[in-house]
Amino acid sequence: MVIAAQSSRDVEKARWPFVIYMVAMLVVVVPLAIAGIALLPSSARPDLYVLQLPMSQGAHVLAMIVFLGGFAAATAMVLV
Repeated sequence: MVIAAQSSRDVEKARWPFVIYMVAMLVVVVPLAIAGIALLPSSARPDLYVLQLPMSQGAHVLAMIVFLGGFAAATAMVLV
């Protein structure tokens, strides 16, 4: 199944939800990046900040939840 725009009006309807989605991602990603730069050593890989931040603070349960969430998302992308 493919979802496609049937008319130019469909694209206009999707404009604001897309902007809101991008702002929501900005609100989440920027603080994580700033915290990673501030709290982790310079040798830390930026793509692992989400896992390394809770582990560096001793929150291993939170790190496991983050890992399982990422694993579930990756599995869903493979299946779809």
